[in-house]
Amino acid sequence: EKCTMSAWGSSGAAKSCNTLLTRVERNDPQLKELIILPTKTFGGAELERLASALSQNTNLISISASGHFLPLSSLRTLSQVLKHDAHIKQLAIGDNNLGDEGVAALGGFHDLEKLDLAYKNLGTEGMRFLGAFTGIGGRHLTDLNLARNPKIGDEGLKVFYNGTKSLSGIVLPNLRTFDLSECQIGVEGLKALQKFLVQSSLTNLSLASNPLGPSSCVPLASLFTTAQKIQFISLASCEVGDEGVITLSKNTSQLRQLDLSNNQIGHIGAKALAIALRENWKELLVLRIANNPLGSDGVREISSAINGFEELDLSQTSCGVAGAKSTLLRGIRTLRLFNNQLGSNGFLEIAKLLPKTNIVELDLGGNKANADSMMELLRSLLDVKETSLKVLIIGANQTSMEVEYLVEKVKEIHPTLDVARDKPKEKSNNL
Repeated sequence: EKCTMSAWGSSGAAKSCNTLLTRVERNDPQLKELIILPTKTFGGAELERLASALSQNTNLISISASGHFLPLSSLRTLSQVLKHDAHIKQLAIGDNNLGDEGVAALGGFHDLEKLDLAYKNLGTEGMRFLGAFTGIGGRHLTDLNLARNPKIGDEGLKVFYNGTKSLSGIVLPNLRTFDLSECQIGVEGLKALQKFLVQSSLTNLSLASNPLGPSSCVPLASLFTTAQKIQFISLASCEVGDEGVITLSKNTSQLRQLDLSNNQIGHIGAKALAIALRENWKELLVLRIANNPLGSDGVREISSAINGFEELDLSQTSCGVAGAKSTLLRGIRTLRLFNNQLGSNGFLEIAKLLPKTNIVELDLGGNKANADSMMELLRSLLDVKETSLKVLIIGANQTSMEVEYLVEKVKEIHPTLDVARDKPKEKSNNL
């Protein structure tokens, strides 16, 4: 049976890295995934000891030791062990001091399936090394996380692609998940990425928190069309705006999930999204568009184009009561309406429709509803024998002992329903 062990151990049995490393040395068959948290001491000596133990260990498949400063010499020792012992499939190691030299010291990432180099201060030279190494030994790599490395930039992505391309016929043939969040990627980087994706099997791509802007949506739109295997793209916090959404919406896509949160998309962009949902993005099942000033009209435009959806995130979109109501009967399984200031009136209106919906998870948290309207919402569930609802989030609204009483009554009737809420601090005198 697989055992995940942190430096604290399981059930308090192992309190330090010393005890944990001893288990690795003993080839504990239950220790499959090793997690050493940043709060523990794990430096060069400990890494050397771990590397030595790995040469005799046949059970460990995953090492997670991010957040620790590690000297280059110890990283080279680990690299040599990994080169000859291919049973380690997942690796996350080092802190923000790793840098380009650290990547070079780690070497070829021999037969890894998952490599996490997030927040490691990688730059152009590090990406050059990484491209060359994965071009040689990256045939099994399925997940590559390079997030929060702002020095990568466009040039880093270009040299990475050139390195992988020059050393293998197919670039990372088994790569499925690629995280490039917060890497300062722009138009030129996207062009290199597009070449990479044409011949890849990538299904999940995160470009979140890159300064792409509307101009980058031209190569992005082309990427939508040419990278047919991609199912999920995150463009959260990429400064896309209405103009960028209009550009993206004109291209067909096989995407199943799209994250456009925090992109200053308004009513005009919402109209473009609605057209895309009807005509070009017919496979889309998940749309996250939180923290955009869509307004009530914009939300109604989008909801009118939806007929059956796995998830729609409209948190903090100023959707208004009318916008919220427009989404409830559109066959959406997970609906997030967090922090839209729906107020008590919004909850009363939602209560009228809630028993008729097919929603499985509904987030109404942070909407400034009073306790009376919360009670009315809960009473609407008391009146039905069956509900599709499995999760109802109503935290960060006003509560009371009466609300808590009704929650318990609802759970008696619908025992599979989980109601996430704030518990009242004091007993009410009105029970």
